[in-house]
Amino acid sequence: MNDSSPWLSPLCLVVIFFATLTTEWTGYQPPAILAVFVLLVFTLLEWKYLELTTKVIAMVAIGLTLALLLLSQISLMQLGMLCGSVAFFAFFLIALGLLKEAALTSESVNLTS
Repeated sequence: MNDSSPWLSPLCLVVIFFATLTTEWTGYQPPAILAVFVLLVFTLLEWKYLELTTKVIAMVAIGLTLALLLLSQISLMQLGMLCGSVAFFAFFLIALGLLKEAALTSESVNLTS
């Protein structure tokens, strides 16, 4: 986790979680867009701690999105509609990673293996 402000990364995850839930429950798109911006902040804060594979996937996703926008293959409106799914999927993977890390460092889990 981020050393300079240990509360900021977890706060980002909470915002992403509630923003994506709000979008899924209501269909209202602005929280999904907020979730993607907060996801970008989280990614920047945690960049040095991410695995190489995660960094490559993030760069490819950003590059493909920019290419689609520049080539007019996707509109900003369509991109806004996709934000909820993108943020939720990314949050889900982050949560799985955190659970894995917690399990690896758990004394009770280590006692059972």
